Amino acid sequence: GKEVGALGRLALIADELGEADAAATVRGRLAAALDAWLDCDGGKAPCRFSYDRSWGGVVPTEALADPAASFGVGWHNDKHFHYGYFLYAAAALGRANTTWLAARTP
Repeated sequence: GKEVGALGRLALIADELGEADAAATVRGRLAAALDAWLDCDGGKAPCRFSYDRSWGGVVPTEALADPAASFGVGWHNDKHFHYGYFLYAAAALGRANTTWLAARTP
């Protein structure tokens, strides 16, 4: 999550500096990085996130088998911290790429 959060911040800094080409380049990398986490390729690829039916929350798939994986997020620890990176990055990307955002909005 830290990588996508940092890319989101870089995109916004480029926006603030008026560096449209740099912002577009960073957002391209950001879209690819977020898609790797969010897309399951229509069920053809394993999803990186899964719903934990025991506790009722979203966790990285590996945390279903090992709650200690991904810094203990399988115990629903620090979710606001871990998932904040993804939310921030998605907002930074969606700010300039409304098509990407609309495709992921329920």
